[in-house]
Amino acid sequence: MPNAPLLLYTHPESGELFSRRWRLFVVDGTDRGATADITDTPALVGAAPASSLVLTDDTVSRYHAEIDVFAEGLRVRDLDSTNGTFAAPDDDAAESDERIRDAFIENGGAFRVGRTTIRLIAVDEPAASEIETDPHTAPPGAVERFGPLVGVAASTREIFRVVRKVAPSSSAVLLEGEVGTGKAHLAAELHARSTRREQALITVDLATVEDEEMSNVLFGEMNGRTPRLGLFERANRGTLFIENIDRLPPALQPRMKDVIERGELRRNGDKRTRRIDVRCLTSTTKRLTDGGFDPGLYRRIAVVRMKIPPLRARLEDAAAIVNHIVARDRNADLSIGAQTRGLLDTQRFDRNTKDVAMLADRLVELEPVRRSGFDGLFVAAFLEDVLASQQGRVSRAAAQCGLTDRELFRLLKVYGIDLDAL
Repeated sequence: MPNAPLLLYTHPESGELFSRRWRLFVVDGTDRGATADITDTPALVGAAPASSLVLTDDTVSRYHAEIDVFAEGLRVRDLDSTNGTFAAPDDDAAESDERIRDAFIENGGAFRVGRTTIRLIAVDEPAASEIETDPHTAPPGAVERFGPLVGVAASTREIFRVVRKVAPSSSAVLLEGEVGTGKAHLAAELHARSTRREQALITVDLATVEDEEMSNVLFGEMNGRTPRLGLFERANRGTLFIENIDRLPPALQPRMKDVIERGELRRNGDKRTRRIDVRCLTSTTKRLTDGGFDPGLYRRIAVVRMKIPPLRARLEDAAAIVNHIVARDRNADLSIGAQTRGLLDTQRFDRNTKDVAMLADRLVELEPVRRSGFDGLFVAAFLEDVLASQQGRVSRAAAQCGLTDRELFRLLKVYGIDLDAL
């Protein structure tokens, strides 16, 4: 059996990242006091010596139940045992008549096999800093490249660090932040750096899906003999990224929770249940805990929470983003100067990186725009910075910008830039 996956979660109060492993503790029955740490997946409970937790209870089958591990709890499946698997009540000594075939049990919960009651105990510790480090990480204060993203600010680099840690784990991740903060790019990096990277990354924005179609889009449907695969099935063995999860209708939230918990789904109009294995990534621009969102589903999708700060809280990233786009699309040796940086520091960037990318595109296009608007001021400041770096030599400045001398003179005239004043 393969080793149990790396399990990471965000502490609900401190927001600190923790690693978790699971321990099975026998609280009642012949083997009372026995314990076993889950190191393989799926873990087996039974009388057979190969079981992760070996029991001597004569009412326990050789292979009684199997357990899949997740950071938020354990999925317990009965293996057609003779005497069954049961949900355990709060009183460990009491028996339950609720026989279970498949159940999701959270930390501190218990289940009974035969006459033996087993409690689940989470063993947590701060996530080690050496988990999935990147040898190409830039030193503090330098521009760090992270897939298609760049950052200088400490808060941005901390996001990159957390993504490196979390990506190899099986934990669900909720990305919280305003529009344009890079949530979709971070989701792509979480997939690309995961053990599922060879499988599909399926993405859907619920803001673009009509409410009446959402159930079929997510879970699929049977239309006569022709099935329509839902996104969960299409993402099987891979990753499903759901943007704007706050748009999921309340009526569908418990169903999605059950699909995630059980690893099973039934297409609309179908009687057959299918096993799936999907890592779920989600994003939102709203606080899901403000009310109205199913708390059970929230616990399943927000195992790790990542809050992405707006660009106005990390303005030093704006220049890095502009330089990245200009170097990529116009000239690898071109970068903005002091005047251009100063103008960036005056902006709120309400649309975050979307606003920065629009400004960067102005420098890539280098087409005349009204100087009275901010875009024109920005382009003019950029041209003045380039000319200053070349001591006012038009030919060198033009070559650096990828322009002819005539094209640069035309721009200088449009923006009223006086070479003698530089």
